[in-house]
Amino acid sequence: MKATVVMDFAKYPHLELERNIAIKFLDIVIKKRGLTRDLEESKRIVLNFNEYYNIARKFNGSLTVIKDPTDSIRGRVFIHKIKLIRRNSKELVELVIDRRVPREFVESALRETGFTEVEFVYVQ
Repeated sequence: MKATVVMDFAKYPHLELERNIAIKFLDIVIKKRGLTRDLEESKRIVLNFNEYYNIARKFNGSLTVIKDPTDSIRGRVFIHKIKLIRRNSKELVELVIDRRVPREFVESALRETGFTEVEFVYVQ
């Protein structure tokens, strides 16, 4: 399996995953980094996809994740925001990762999730 991480112009990594794979990815990140408020909220949103999807549609599909201010100051935030998508009867989750998270960490967590190839694509 191949994962593509899209880096936007502000250097935020965007990662689109199927819902069940996103849950597995978040569990691995929590195991490696420890539980923070943003990861806890992100997992809750993904687990309750249908409920949050209806709310997210009002905001172009995106939800800003609640973060602990001290985690933000210390650079411990992992998820910046989440976009919930329904495409071809699939439930997809786009995780926008905080730009301070090292690229190597994202790649390592994706490989533990089961991806054999990880590609980083930069868009203008």
